[in-house]
Amino acid sequence: MRLPLLAVAAVLALVVAGCSDDSTPPANTGGNQPNSAAAGKDPTCALVPASLVNSVVGSHFADPSEQTNGSVVVCTYTGDHTMIIRIETKSSADAFAAAKTEYAKHNLSTKDLAGFADEAYTSTISAVGVTTNTLVARKGSTEILISSGLSIDQLKQLETKLFTVV
Repeated sequence: MRLPLLAVAAVLALVVAGCSDDSTPPANTGGNQPNSAAAGKDPTCALVPASLVNSVVGSHFADPSEQTNGSVVVCTYTGDHTMIIRIETKSSADAFAAAKTEYAKHNLSTKDLAGFADEAYTSTISAVGVTTNTLVARKGSTEILISSGLSIDQLKQLETKLFTVV
């Protein structure tokens, strides 16, 4: 039963990935610039190997499969359950807001997460006893989305770590 919920999360991550426009440089948001964004490099899943993810959240994931689209990469991990990490290194406040509206278009609610990164929100999908949490945050020009059965607190811990390595 996890597949339908994760399928919705995966489709949403890919839809949001399509919102990226690599031809427009990121707006100067005044936030701290993570490593890859500051260096102008496109992200890869090699930045977030399973060993790093497992050490932060205490899970047992295998190294991810990767889908790239310029400044966007979607990493899909399998193991204890499935987890999706989407990283974009050319985001902006406007792009972040536009991506957030995609949730409403798919009848999914979001909740702002004040005080995390420059801006952040969460979304939770539950059906048939299975819950998938999503945390989306932007820090400078880097935006990270994680969808998983992990708790929001675990997702926050992982994103906090990822903002230091991406």
